[in-house]
Amino acid sequence: MKLVVTSDLHFGDPACALVRSAPGAEAQVGPAYGRFLEAAGTGNDYLVLLGDVFDFSIADYADAYAAARAFFLRVRDDGIAREVIYVPGNHDFGFWHVTMHEANVINRVRRFRRPRSRWAVPGVVDDRRNAERRGFRLPYVTPHARDEAGAPRYGGLFLDHLSMRPGDAAGSGLRFNVAYPNVYLVTDRGECILLTHGHYFEGYFAAAGEVSRAIAGADLAFAAGGPDIDELVGLNFPLNELASSGIGQAGPLTPVLRAVQKEINAGALDRVPRYLDRAVEALDGLLVFPWTKPYLEWITDAGLQKVRALVLERLGVRTPPRFDGGFAARPEVSARIEGYLGAVALELAKLNGEPHGCGLPAVERLIFGHTHEAVVPGGDPPPAVKLPSGVSLPAWNTGGWLLRPGAEPGSIPVGAAVFRYETGAGFSSVVV
Repeated sequence: MKLVVTSDLHFGDPACALVRSAPGAEAQVGPAYGRFLEAAGTGNDYLVLLGDVFDFSIADYADAYAAARAFFLRVRDDGIAREVIYVPGNHDFGFWHVTMHEANVINRVRRFRRPRSRWAVPGVVDDRRNAERRGFRLPYVTPHARDEAGAPRYGGLFLDHLSMRPGDAAGSGLRFNVAYPNVYLVTDRGECILLTHGHYFEGYFAAAGEVSRAIAGADLAFAAGGPDIDELVGLNFPLNELASSGIGQAGPLTPVLRAVQKEINAGALDRVPRYLDRAVEALDGLLVFPWTKPYLEWITDAGLQKVRALVLERLGVRTPPRFDGGFAARPEVSARIEGYLGAVALELAKLNGEPHGCGLPAVERLIFGHTHEAVVPGGDPPPAVKLPSGVSLPAWNTGGWLLRPGAEPGSIPVGAAVFRYETGAGFSSVVV
């Protein structure tokens, strides 16, 4: 078995170096594609993409899919892989919502079956020689639930057509398999590696779950030992959707929201104070009190100004994860990773039980993306995270394929990594 792993392609973002596009022109592969091809090689069984493949928080659907099509057509033509394992992230979380709806609602209604809710669908790549089923599978998808091409239900969706041209024979394109938010790779040596995008390690994308648990407490009914992965995805759905398709598809509001995001990430606040002033003024106008109780007006004015100051203070000290190789080593992040691994243990127990019987060992290594800064074996910072429990977890990062801020047009990004795995040879990595 041969596979390659990378992430954070960001199709639709003008800074994407794998694809270049201009208004009114057909998208073409970009300056970094040759480096990607060289790093990934050809003849792989699987190309594993760990999230932020599409960037729906910047581009509308049409532009993002057009850029992706230029890339995947070349991947197919160059023979990089025959199948894609796609794990959505935060910038393309909206795609996971679409996939769930197509697989669990639309397709089932078409077959006169009852729709179902399924927030998380893990994938397994098993390379053990004694495995009952070697290769990729979606254990939650029953063997008979396959599409016309014989792929699991979460494969064979509309994505396959991104690697096909008009007139191509059915099934001639890449086969896309979609899992979320985890894929478990078991090597020929029996090591279990967790592959995930990693956005749930950042405060914003885990905030809805953390705040709801703090407020609702025991009123939230979790699985035994939970929340499990399915529940974590559901709890954090609103904020993840808002930060993905909710921004990129907002029409004239999109560039304003993007400008605010860039300001916050750069720590140079210009629009934010002005917008907060207007928000305070609007809220103050809604709060009308009897003239006999002027102290209520004073109290609310002081409270709104306090909230404004607190928001600006918090935004001013925020440390965004992008281009931060030490992201996973932050105490608050390592604590979230440990909590996430607790939910992973519950998912593994489900996968190892009936009727799945995967026999997966405990996770020994983590490969994730999200930060756009590669962390590879032997690199600096060291590829290990010290968890609050004292356990040291080897953690590699796939980096990202965006041009750095201020980079010259046509230059190559810094910070992207491709991890390669092959039966009998183990792992290797290439940093671009």
